[in-house]
Amino acid sequence: MTREQEPPKSHFDDAAAVYHGIRPQYPPPLFDALFDLLPEDRPPRVIEVGSGTGQATGALLARGATVTAVEVGPQLAAHLGRTYRRQQQLTVVNGAFEDASLALGARDAVVAATSYHWVEVAARMTRPAELLVDSGVIAIIDTNCDPDPIDFVIACNDDALKSIKIVLSAIMQAVIDKKNDMN
Repeated sequence: MTREQEPPKSHFDDAAAVYHGIRPQYPPPLFDALFDLLPEDRPPRVIEVGSGTGQATGALLARGATVTAVEVGPQLAAHLGRTYRRQQQLTVVNGAFEDASLALGARDAVVAATSYHWVEVAARMTRPAELLVDSGVIAIIDTNCDPDPIDFVIACNDDALKSIKIVLSAIMQAVIDKKNDMN
């Protein structure tokens, strides 16, 4: 496969260190809002989709989550592993979220920070439904102002906290509906 034939989601992999250096961090209140929805009696179990070099990973780990970071780019995954090598609560999986080998029904949250647009459309609802516990949360953080995969406009960075609450409400219900359909 030539570079032109590769899926665009792999293009960031060639410049993992540069990508890490220029990619901005996410605002802490975003994660505060997410963690308000997660279990408090134990470390939340989180799958991070398209973790890149870890811009959201650090915030998840700092709040005590056990994180399985799924990253399709081998160099991005390696960079993430090196960055957080001392974090025992992090597992890095190099592969696509759609078909990575992950325990079913065992996670409290699926988090995607500016990465869910790379996930195959058919898997955007079905895959989290397979992986989440019954009360699980899917959090899609989108700084691209791209309304895909839902059909209403999401505010940009300046209103990210409000955006995640809107998206969480809509997506949580869709996941619950899909889980009910699967039973």
